[in-house]
Amino acid sequence: MDRARSFARALAALAVVLLSVLIPLSLSLYVENCKIKHELSKLRDEVRRLEIENRILRDRLKCRGMAFDYLEGRLLNLSVKLAIAEDERERLKMEVSELRETVRDLRKIIKAYEEVPKNYYSYDKDLLRIFLKHVVIPHGYKKDVFDCSEISSFMEWLLENYGFHAKIAVGERDGVGHAWVIVCFNGSSCYVDFRCNGSSCYPVIAGDEKRYKVRMVFESVYDAIRAYGGTGEWDWWRVLGFPKVRSKDCSSKVTSSTS
Repeated sequence: MDRARSFARALAALAVVLLSVLIPLSLSLYVENCKIKHELSKLRDEVRRLEIENRILRDRLKCRGMAFDYLEGRLLNLSVKLAIAEDERERLKMEVSELRETVRDLRKIIKAYEEVPKNYYSYDKDLLRIFLKHVVIPHGYKKDVFDCSEISSFMEWLLENYGFHAKIAVGERDGVGHAWVIVCFNGSSCYVDFRCNGSSCYPVIAGDEKRYKVRMVFESVYDAIRAYGGTGEWDWWRVLGFPKVRSKDCSSKVTSSTS
């Protein structure tokens, strides 16, 4: 009986000791567990924040990639425009060079006009017929290159150089657009046109002037150029390689043919 009581008291004392140890330990574990849960919650929040930042960074990277592609496209476009501008610059330089060459040629033509000989002869239709009989136009007819406008401009220049008073006429022949030359004498005039035989063209005095209808008359090629806004219709000198073809060359041909 006494042993049983002693054992019970011992167990009770042991239980008190265990409780005094286990209760603080369990409290400590509970606190630690709460701390761990709190830290875990913070870590989860940090992971979510990092995931959001990662998505934002990816979106920004994608936007920058698109911006880079756009800028690369713009750069390519500007490179193409630069190449086109450089080609245009070269073309304009060539045009300027051609215009300067045209100005030089026109100055030489002006000089040739200034050297038109005086009226050494009695210029009439008979002398004109004799003169035209020995003239061959130095280029075959070619539409839009050396057609009626260039031929009439050339004949006006040649006739003026030989003392005739010549003008360029523009209008219709048989109802079709045409250009020819009017040669004026004292109180009269006649039309000078051209005929082609194969690749050769030669001037002739028009037989039936009723076939012609005059719309405009130009005293010189300069008036025609001003009226048409350029030399394109009248530039026989470019086709013939002027100034290689000079009045003295034509003079030698006419003289040799006449003899």
